[in-house]
Amino acid sequence: MFAPAAQEARQLYSVHVAICAVAGDSAAEPDAGSAPRLLARVGAKVVLAARTEAQLKTVTEEIRSAGGVADHVLCDLADARSVQAAIDRAVDLHSRLDVAFNNGATATPPTPRDQLPEADFDRIYEVNLCGP
Repeated sequence: MFAPAAQEARQLYSVHVAICAVAGDSAAEPDAGSAPRLLARVGAKVVLAARTEAQLKTVTEEIRSAGGVADHVLCDLADARSVQAAIDRAVDLHSRLDVAFNNGATATPPTPRDQLPEADFDRIYEVNLCGP
């Protein structure tokens, strides 16, 4: 079961009827998976979507072992078909999608714009602005 602080959060922010897709929050960083973990703690059923399958599995299992409902799907936020497939998976699993939480982003090392390859510039905008 969830810790007492999570129970307090559940009372304040109850989303137990929400189906949430969380995109891009599985990168290998210290706080990886924090958004889906929090959403699950307050009662949401979460579907994680990202490119890193090992981390997706880890966060999904952690949520499940804490009593939450979680699934995952591989997804590249820069690929519209991949994003649509992730949405379709959430709907297939839970018959609806209430919240799409885009926590994915990409960047390049600081570079003067005139020296940044066009493909890199396009990818930044595809992921950061055009993701779900």
